[in-house]
Amino acid sequence: MNNNELLTLKKACKLLNCHPNTLRKWADDGKVQAIRFGKRGDRRFRTQDIVKSMQEPIAEKEQEIHYEKENEVLIPLRGIASCGTPEFYAQDNIDDYISVSRSLIKDERDRYYFLRASGTSMLQAGISDSSFVLVFQKDYYENGDDVVAVLDGTACIKRFYKGKSALMLMPVTNDESHKPIVTNENVHIAGKVVCSIPVPNSDEIQYIPVF
Repeated sequence: MNNNELLTLKKACKLLNCHPNTLRKWADDGKVQAIRFGKRGDRRFRTQDIVKSMQEPIAEKEQEIHYEKENEVLIPLRGIASCGTPEFYAQDNIDDYISVSRSLIKDERDRYYFLRASGTSMLQAGISDSSFVLVFQKDYYENGDDVVAVLDGTACIKRFYKGKSALMLMPVTNDESHKPIVTNENVHIAGKVVCSIPVPNSDEIQYIPVF
């Protein structure tokens, strides 16, 4: 490991075996030195500082900052879905957590997750490029639902219509370069879009207000 290397928040958390919110709190408290990097001020960490923290455990390290505020719920972020031609592989790992208002969680909370949208085919549905999309896994889906559809292992966000012999996934945009997807192949619907949250000014996911 290069001691001069600057680590991202995610890499530093992996070495320390802690949640990102915990490392942010340590950095804010001055327990671990962080460098603000780039125009957006993303955190970076010197390898030697992280190694030192591993060798000299921070006081109360076991108390993970992975909590929920009184009126908020932590929902997992599970990767990327395309708002265009499907091209990103659907992921089942948890990249981080996003906090949302409890008023948005109407059913079993373990049925909710976030995806980061990529593309512009759903702009008129309120889903912009790089926004975070809250998804609910239902038992059934109705025509007109905006859904996450998985085709051959790749995920896309489209408006759902099902006919007698085919399924249609429609873009919701004025951009005619985005075309409907019509298929009679097996398509897994991985959830219905609940809402979209604009991307923050940093690649570090924190407590994000619901708009």
